[in-house]
Amino acid sequence: MFSRTLCCGLLVWLAIPLGEAAAQQTAADTIFRNGVVVTSDEAFSIHQAIAIHGNRVLALGSDEEILKLASPSTEIYGLNGMFVMPGMTDAHCHPYALGRDAEKDEWFDAGGTKNFDQLVARVRDHVATIKPGKWIIGGGWSQEDWPGQELPVHDALSAVSPDNPIFFYRRGGNSGFSNAKALEIAGIDRNMPDPYGGKIYRKENGDPTGFVVNMGNNLITAHFPSDRKPDSYHRTVYRNAARRANAVGLTGWHDAGTDPHSIRIYKQLVDRDELTVRANVMLQNPRLETVDEMVEYLKRYRVVNYGGSDFLQVRSVKVFSMARWGLAGHASSFLIWMTQLPMLMTVSTKSRQCIWARLPRPACFLGCRFVPTRLGPVPTMIC
Repeated sequence: MFSRTLCCGLLVWLAIPLGEAAAQQTAADTIFRNGVVVTSDEAFSIHQAIAIHGNRVLALGSDEEILKLASPSTEIYGLNGMFVMPGMTDAHCHPYALGRDAEKDEWFDAGGTKNFDQLVARVRDHVATIKPGKWIIGGGWSQEDWPGQELPVHDALSAVSPDNPIFFYRRGGNSGFSNAKALEIAGIDRNMPDPYGGKIYRKENGDPTGFVVNMGNNLITAHFPSDRKPDSYHRTVYRNAARRANAVGLTGWHDAGTDPHSIRIYKQLVDRDELTVRANVMLQNPRLETVDEMVEYLKRYRVVNYGGSDFLQVRSVKVFSMARWGLAGHASSFLIWMTQLPMLMTVSTKSRQCIWARLPRPACFLGCRFVPTRLGPVPTMIC
């Protein structure tokens, strides 16, 4: 019935000492007995049984002690010596991608190729099966898998897909590659300047190669077909992701960059008591024009303990400091944990300084916390 390791994703590992629970005559909803229950207290103490009430650990102790907390309605499971541990949290993940099985037929697998010619051949075969004008969207490729490790130029790809716009995310997601049709739709040509926060790679004559980075991606993805799927579809995707996370012992995740629509779906899951992973959701930086707009945006979507069950928080914003333009996935992201004052930070890896945009530097000390993840090769300083 259970795997050999049982991960308990409960809000508090030891909320009520055994003696206090017994004194209050609090009955357990569920008891796991005859196990090896490891805690996360200072001593990493080990117990035989665990009692659960609601979504909290009620008590830990021996089988004899914990069974005293049982009532006629308590569910009791024998673990036969299995190992029990606190649930784990994934500190950086993209759960929507984990749960979207139903989209596999719509997602073009651009990975696993030994060279660019293999990718072109795969696209040529796929184009023969679809109607002209249909977008081909996918990802998973990397020039690091190919001889020479040179970034591709779109001409050969465009020749086999003249009527179908293409965008393939590079492995890591911070950059992508498109064909001539997609560039045409996005209006990207030799005269378009690099967007703020992004880059358009170019041939010697100034024409785009098809490779874009960060906000360059957005120039093309803004033209993707609109998502007309109902909310129920998106809830299913997140439920699938949560089920897979739970199956491997994950009971919490940090959703590393999402939008207001996804936050709305998260709220629906909490309202329906269908979210089985505690989610800390990072807002994707919307790159608004003014600091005031940014502040209002963060205020509008900030969420603290939605529903009162500790399953949904939106208290951080994902900000990128690029090293090598994300070419090898070395994006530096800083999570700004929002407390009383929202703030906007831009990090310049070139000058290795933090630049505060019209917001006083002391704001960063008002309970805000920086969590750097996956720093690139260029040093970055937090001031």
